[in-house]
Order: sequence, then C-alpha cells, then structure tokens
Amino acid sequence: MITWKETDHKVYKYELQEEVGIEIGHMWPPLVHEYFCIDLGILLLKKGYAIDGVTSWFDFDGLMPGAFVHDALLQAIGLGLMDETYRKHTHEHFYKNCDTSTTLKKVSARVAYTGLEVFHDLWKKLT
Repeated sequence: MITWKETDHKVYKYELQEEVGIEIGHMWPPLVHEYFCIDLGILLLKKGYAIDGVTSWFDFDGLMPGAFVHDALLQAIGLGLMDETYRKHTHEHFYKNCDTSTTLKKVSARVAYTGLEVFHDLWKKLT
C-alpha cells in the first residue's frame, strides 16, 4: 500500500511516507535512481520520493498510487534510463495501480488514463 502526505515544497505536492515495492512485470529493464529502482519486475519507490500530483486529472486519493508509479516510470524515460517505447506501458501502470474498487473510482481512473493518452499524442504532434 502506498502512503503519502502533502508537502510544503514549491514544486512537489506529495511525498511517500515509506518505501514501497510494486510489481510491474519483467519487461522493464533494471535501473537505479536516487529515489526509485527497478529489478526483477519490481518498482521500488523509496521513502521521500515526491510528485506534483496526477498529470491528467484531479488529485483524488484513489488515483495517487497510480500517479506515483507513473511519475517514476516517466522520470526514468525522461532521464534516459529507459527507452521512449516504454511510455505506453507507463500509462497502463498508472491505471493498474489506481483504486478501482467502486464504479466512481473506476470511472475517475479511466478518465485520467484517457487524459494521459490524449496528452501524450498531442505532445508528440507538437514536438
């Protein structure tokens, strides 16, 4: 379970309260970063890892676990630790890690996931 708190940081709104390992499958290359690493299909997010919230929707509690996973994976791509071809899979892991236990939470996660896809396609056309 991912636990976080709001921060007073100027850029980041949320910070992990404890280290957490998330199973993401074996397709990901192993990598090491100061605040996260991937090995043997596990994404390890370290205590203190911080994000600015959900990229494509409101910062609902049910979306935050997906946002932490998505942010770390996208950061790895942005830093050149993984190839751009993994981007679609980062979006899928956003949805997989959201709380979809109720219809409303499922709809919210689907809207946010769709927003990620649309923003990515739009960004690609603009750059």
